[in-house]
Amino acid sequence: MNIIKLIIHIRNIIMSKQEETMLGDDVISEIAKVVQIAIITGTDVVDNLRLIRIQKNSAMNTMNLTSEYRESSEANIQKLMEEMESSLNSQKTETVELFQD
Repeated sequence: MNIIKLIIHIRNIIMSKQEETMLGDDVISEIAKVVQIAIITGTDVVDNLRLIRIQKNSAMNTMNLTSEYRESSEANIQKLMEEMESSLNSQKTETVELFQD
């Protein structure tokens, strides 16, 4: 019986040390972007959300994107935009060729 009380006491100590942390604006914005990209590309939003990497900002008591993730995300979005633009340009060319024949 004493072991159970000890376990409960340890659990209470651990639980009392947990701090409440808020998501930073950059994380919230990234979640919105990931949802939008998933809708546009038809990809699974859950898989995309799993890729997000965050770290604790102790000074602000918030969770923010890691700089590595931010750079990677921006590069991926830029690549996606270039691919979409290229696809649109090739579709325009095909349409013009159809009307010229």
